[in-house]
Amino acid sequence: MALRADGTKVYLPVRAEDLALYEEAQGRLASETLPLPEISVRPGHNTDQARGYNYTHWRDFFNARQLLCLGLLLREILSIDDQAVQEQMLCLFSSTLEFNNLFCSFKGEGTGAVRHMFSNHILKPERTPLENSVWGTDKSSGTFSTLFESRLLRAKRYLDELFEIAFEHDQDGSRAGSRKTVASHPIRARRVETWGELATVDHGLLILNGDSSELPVPAGSVDAVVTDPPYFDFVHYSELSDFFFAWLSPVLRGRYPWMAREDSSDRGEVQHKDPRVFARQLAAVFTEACRVLKDDGVLAFNFHHSRAEGWAAIYEAISAAGLAVVAAHPVHAELRAASPKTAAKDPISLDAILVCRKKAFALHQSPAVQDVRQAVDALSSRLQAAGLRISAGDRFVIGAAQTLIARAADELGFDEIKVDLEAIRLAVGPKTGNADDEPVTAGAALAAV
Repeated sequence: MALRADGTKVYLPVRAEDLALYEEAQGRLASETLPLPEISVRPGHNTDQARGYNYTHWRDFFNARQLLCLGLLLREILSIDDQAVQEQMLCLFSSTLEFNNLFCSFKGEGTGAVRHMFSNHILKPERTPLENSVWGTDKSSGTFSTLFESRLLRAKRYLDELFEIAFEHDQDGSRAGSRKTVASHPIRARRVETWGELATVDHGLLILNGDSSELPVPAGSVDAVVTDPPYFDFVHYSELSDFFFAWLSPVLRGRYPWMAREDSSDRGEVQHKDPRVFARQLAAVFTEACRVLKDDGVLAFNFHHSRAEGWAAIYEAISAAGLAVVAAHPVHAELRAASPKTAAKDPISLDAILVCRKKAFALHQSPAVQDVRQAVDALSSRLQAAGLRISAGDRFVIGAAQTLIARAADELGFDEIKVDLEAIRLAVGPKTGNADDEPVTAGAALAAV
């Protein structure tokens, strides 16, 4: 696809001059000294999917012209003297990598033409990869210049005017549009390096990189911990983050000690296909969260899983940490139409935001286990009334979250809570007219209960 001088798009076949330009790029790549990735792809759950196709080094994920253009861009970014500006450009460069590699494909005009490499939860090469423009034009998708506008500048504007989206409804309760509501004064944070500094400055901001089970934070000092734990058996994040680490580690290892590793994995990593091992790993993080929380503080995170084992692992981790689930809010997450959800028999489109407190201070009235089914029916009805289509998988997400609340004070073992969760999964299965695997329309309202 090419761009005419008047801004219109046209599809052209590959010509001899196009092949000559690619050969020229290959020759220049061989003659340039560029900061390119040299790290090999380590064995792993997700990385083995690519290694099976003989992608053994992270530079194999790019063709010669992509390596040349990305290497030239990175070299120029590193020449920026202002470290704050340079590192913002490095973040932007990192985003550009997602849309400029051999695992990208064509998505179609009108929706952002480039489907990035992590659009699917598996790491597989495309049969017909799409070569994007690294720099791009104002008509491009997923390029450095367009991401500068859509991500970096957009984030800067948001810091000046923080807003939420408010949905408007007509007299019949149907969606009638939306509007922005300013939600805060501008953010003018001052970054500090230690907790002691944070406690003494106004508008302080402390960013830490390390093991979340060992925080340099005093006990009982935090109002809220908001996090997003990984799936125990599906996406292995550090394996995938090596894709970015391979580019950034060589140029940042002298500045940040944690970048001077062989890969992005960490000894405290919470990732394991065995749900019981995953529960122990996550419990270490939640225990530390419980330590730093004030007595009236909350831990909140979002979660969904289609199997009882996933929810049992979450329950065991929360309970072992001395916490209890006191509330659960189902919210719209990913579109069912998004791959790989279309392949699922009962695709899940809901996340459950789980709110936890310290057990000793979790003063709440838990629902009885026998009332969970009624709670699922009521919440499903409210979500459907808001325009969402609720599948059997969504009903299980709601039911599992309610089960964690109902059993919060019981301190059940993994197998015991799993029995309850399996029973709920069977009990809240498809009801007539409720199981709907059609995609959620783009105009469907987001709902939080």
